[in-house]
Amino acid sequence: GFGPERETLAGVPHFADTVFSVRFPFARIDFSDADGCCVPFPAKLALEAFNPFIPCNDADSSLPAAFFEVEIENTRDEPIAYTVCFSLGNPHTARALNEPWSDDGLHGVRLSADGMPEDDMGYGALALATDACDTSVQSYWYRGRWFDSLAMFWEDFTSNHVLHERTYAPLATNSADMTSLAAHITLGPGE
Repeated sequence: GFGPERETLAGVPHFADTVFSVRFPFARIDFSDADGCCVPFPAKLALEAFNPFIPCNDADSSLPAAFFEVEIENTRDEPIAYTVCFSLGNPHTARALNEPWSDDGLHGVRLSADGMPEDDMGYGALALATDACDTSVQSYWYRGRWFDSLAMFWEDFTSNHVLHERTYAPLATNSADMTSLAAHITLGPGE
């Protein structure tokens, strides 16, 4: 009755076609627009994902991590500024705390729960990070009703591609706090 979850980005523009290929532990998705699309995306775009699988090394292979590499090739005759953005929901629905950070060439957001004791079964944190030099972050999507959070994120993202930072105090009640991290890069023709 309420439609798809806003955090899935259902309803926003997306690529028409994808090709998925896998060679464990790697997975690759090549994105493209449908033939005859009125405004095709001005690049070849692919995403490669992998986990830290190391044969005969169960400790490092068990790390709870996933890595994503985005490949962009400018297919136009002029330089183009691209923005790659990942969004992640804080699994802590009460007292969610999203904190941006930078350290040793990495930029990211740490998602945790404010004031949760270390011996709590739900204790833990997630990190969304990039090694890109030029980044912007939105620690929290807009806290609103219905589709307000998605609408505001999309407005921020499409207006100038640099995310508008937004912070809130953790709520004691349940909330679906999303964070977004964007990497910005300009590529010349054929780069």
